[in-house]
Amino acid sequence: MDIEKLHLLGSGDACEYLGIKYARLRELVELYNIPHAVLSSGMVFLKSDIEAFQKNRKHNLKYARKKIG
Repeated sequence: MDIEKLHLLGSGDACEYLGIKYARLRELVELYNIPHAVLSSGMVFLKSDIEAFQKNRKHNLKYARKKIG
């Protein structure tokens, strides 16, 4: 498998992509079991996993707002 095709994100890149700080990323990883690998340099994510998490959270938030309103 070609590593270039994996589209890996380090924790800093994942934070930037989601618009959050590192501490919040760690909370979300534990709370929602976001798939990741831990290397000596920190956490590494597949971009597709981060995108799926973000899409799912937006969908759930949209549904919750409709339910309340």
